[in-house]
Amino acid sequence: MKGVEESLGHFIVKKAEDGIIGVAGMELYPPDGLLRSVAVEQSKRHSGIGAELCADLLEKARLWGISNVYLLTTTAADFFHKLGFEKIDRDNAPKSIQLTEEFSNLCPVSATCMMKTV
Repeated sequence: MKGVEESLGHFIVKKAEDGIIGVAGMELYPPDGLLRSVAVEQSKRHSGIGAELCADLLEKARLWGISNVYLLTTTAADFFHKLGFEKIDRDNAPKSIQLTEEFSNLCPVSATCMMKTV
């Protein structure tokens, strides 16, 4: 996945006895970050793992010098809103974020853009 390979050092993986059950990653464009690839294994959804992964990653983002985190979602706007993200117009994201593969090629223009200050 474009953008992921270059950012693998900024991914968190949650494991259980039977393997990986969740991941979350961030691309860094200080002072901004792009939250992406948040995924939880189907049978483990609604257990708090996604929120835990995001909280851990947002805490690390502060240490990495990130003050604003952006994301695009087609299905999880309510989930991210509960984590403190607010919807914004896609055009209001910084240029460094707009120029990412996620924004420019991978997510449809119909995706919800959200932002949170950390």
